[in-house]
Amino acid sequence: MGRFGIIDLNPTVSTLCTFFRREVPRLPLTYDWKIPEIEGFGMAGERGYQPNLDLKAFLTRQWASASSARRLQLAKVIVSDWGGVRGNRPETLERYVNAILEQAPSTPLQGVASYSKIFSIVRPDKFAIYDARVAGCLNAVQINAGIQRGLAFNYVPGRNNVVGTPHRNWVSRSTRGSQSRSLLNRAGPPSSGIRPIRDTSRYSRSA
Repeated sequence: MGRFGIIDLNPTVSTLCTFFRREVPRLPLTYDWKIPEIEGFGMAGERGYQPNLDLKAFLTRQWASASSARRLQLAKVIVSDWGGVRGNRPETLERYVNAILEQAPSTPLQGVASYSKIFSIVRPDKFAIYDARVAGCLNAVQINAGIQRGLAFNYVPGRNNVVGTPHRNWVSRSTRGSQSRSLLNRAGPPSSGIRPIRDTSRYSRSA
C-alpha cells in the first residue's frame, strides 16, 4: 500500500480497455512503421499494420526453427533493423536471447525497450513490447481521461523526438484526445495522484 494508500484501479483498467477497443480496429488506417530489408520476407518498404503483423508471424516462425547462432542474428533483426534500437552490443543481445529460454525470465526496466521486442516475437502469447511509445500511450490515455489516481507507467528513453525526450515533452492535463490517438505521442510526468509502477513484469506481458 505504501504512501499512496489503496488505489482503485477499476477506472484505469476501464479507461484503457475502452480506448483500445476503439482504436485497435482503426490500426489498418493509422498504423505506420516501415519494414526494412529482411532476408526471406518480401514486404520491404511496406508501412502498414497488416504487413507488420505478417512480419511478426514470420519472425516467430523463423525463431522456432532457428539454431542458436541464427537466433542471435534474428535478435539483431528484431531489435535493430525492425525495432530501430541500434545501441546494443552483441553480448547484450545474446543475454536477452538466453533470458527468453527461461520459463519466467526477469523483466527489469533497464533494457526493456530492447528485450521486450525479442520476447514479444518468441512468446507473443505472454509478452508485449514496452518502450517509450508504449509508456507515453498508457500514461496519456489516463491523463486525457482525467483520471486522478491511476498508474504511471515508467518512462523509457527512446529515439523518438517526441516521446523519447523526458525533460520537454510532458502532456498537459488540458490536452485531450489527439495525443492518445497518434501513439500517444507525448508522455507526461507522474502526477501526485498517479502511482508509479516499479516492476516491469506487470506490463511486459500482454493481457
